[in-house]
Amino acid sequence: MFKRYNQAQINEAERKRWTDAKARGKPRFIRRETISGLLIWLIVLPVLQVFEYHGRLFSLQFVAIWLIILPIFLLGRYLTGSWKWKDFEKKYPGVVFTRYAVEIRRYADRPSSRGLE
Repeated sequence: MFKRYNQAQINEAERKRWTDAKARGKPRFIRRETISGLLIWLIVLPVLQVFEYHGRLFSLQFVAIWLIILPIFLLGRYLTGSWKWKDFEKKYPGVVFTRYAVEIRRYADRPSSRGLE
């Protein structure tokens, strides 16, 4: 049911994910990390309010706390994305992409629109 992977396979998969992420660019990588923090903020805080504190979901106190914690979540996820990017650049220094190479890669993956294959 669950396939076991050795460390070499895990490293190769991580390198492939990093190559794809680097090809898409640093802003997109960090933006995705930040959006994941936003999703956590939208889901975790209301769940804690309802199940842990048994409070009303949209009371004034909850909304105030929710809005105060939002920038903390976003800043934390932004910094996490930035640190991950720097860490992966140090871990895999041989992967180099330019904007031109990314455009070539996008068009190479598309099927031909003329049907001349």
